[in-house]
Amino acid sequence: MTEFRAGFRREVRISARVQGPCLLPLLGADPDADAPRLAIPYVPGPTLAQHLAAHGPLAGGALYAFATGTARPSRRFMRPGWCTVT
Repeated sequence: MTEFRAGFRREVRISARVQGPCLLPLLGADPDADAPRLAIPYVPGPTLAQHLAAHGPLAGGALYAFATGTARPSRRFMRPGWCTVT
């Protein structure tokens, strides 16, 4: 559990610093609560999994927009080996 909490604290710190037009702002977090949590605004609409199930994989412009919209604000926090693209 200690490893989980350390990772969760790191994610909360990063989430508080990352901003962008395609990302939701962090409203609050308590990584040390009995049930660790973080809060972001509610956005109505399908989840990414629901969208993919209904429409298939993202491709072309939709894939590019999704990838750049989520990756660009995060790039300064990424280090080699944190994610693998296959």
